[in-house]
Amino acid sequence: MAFSWYDYPAYEHEDDRGCEIKNLIRWSDDDGRAAERRERRRRLAKIESAIEKSRSILELGDDFDGEGSPGYLKETWERASSFLRQLAATSLDRFSQVAAAPYIDPGPNGSIDLHWKRATCELLVTVPADPNTAPTYYGDDYGKSVVKGSLDSDANLRVVVLWLLEHQG
Repeated sequence: MAFSWYDYPAYEHEDDRGCEIKNLIRWSDDDGRAAERRERRRRLAKIESAIEKSRSILELGDDFDGEGSPGYLKETWERASSFLRQLAATSLDRFSQVAAAPYIDPGPNGSIDLHWKRATCELLVTVPADPNTAPTYYGDDYGKSVVKGSLDSDANLRVVVLWLLEHQG
């Protein structure tokens, strides 16, 4: 049986300091959706943590490397973050697995790189600074298969998700 939120009558009493205490008891099953949302947030927490840590990329100004490289735009970082969230959600929703969190690094020409590197393989997704250009990907498992292309469709996103899940060991 599913329950919605029910507020039971509050009860009041005073603690030993004379402070009034009110307690409100809530009962929730919400068809299990609240628990599912909490579990989903828990499973995606490492992705969110990696995204938050990468925010420091925005502090890199023009010529941060002494070679004339441009700084990084918030819009580019937001597109990279959004893509990573979409990839993680797709892997969880379609395959009940969460892809590991990548390294999120400054890339060339104001792009942002999402880089999964393991002893047996690596996958690099580059989110360009130009919002009209689709991200590109390159995956290599050092001898067995190479995948590469442009992330301009959901089908290519699924290719990347499947490849990543298959190789994350």
